[in-house]
Amino acid sequence: MKANLIYSDEQVIFITNDTAMMPQLMPGSMLAGQYIETYSWTSQCNGVYAIILDSGLVLIRRIKENELLNKGLLKLHSDNPSHEPQTIMADDIHSMYSIDEILKQAVI
Repeated sequence: MKANLIYSDEQVIFITNDTAMMPQLMPGSMLAGQYIETYSWTSQCNGVYAIILDSGLVLIRRIKENELLNKGLLKLHSDNPSHEPQTIMADDIHSMYSIDEILKQAVI
């Protein structure tokens, strides 16, 4: 899911703009995320995360399979069944945020 970013003192606010996490997150939803230190990436699983790639693309996805430690891969899943899972290489990840709160749910 692509997203716009708004920075505050303690959180990053992500504004979604695609359908990858529908029906749970509609395009235009505002989400609060907490920065995850690089050394903790390998332990992240079973939650919704914002993954910022080196290319600048922001993906809001669920991490269900974290193989960063063993294979250098992270498998990201959408809630929308029409979107296929994505496998991301560790070297392509710029930063990672855990999504802690839905600040505003868009209505379509």
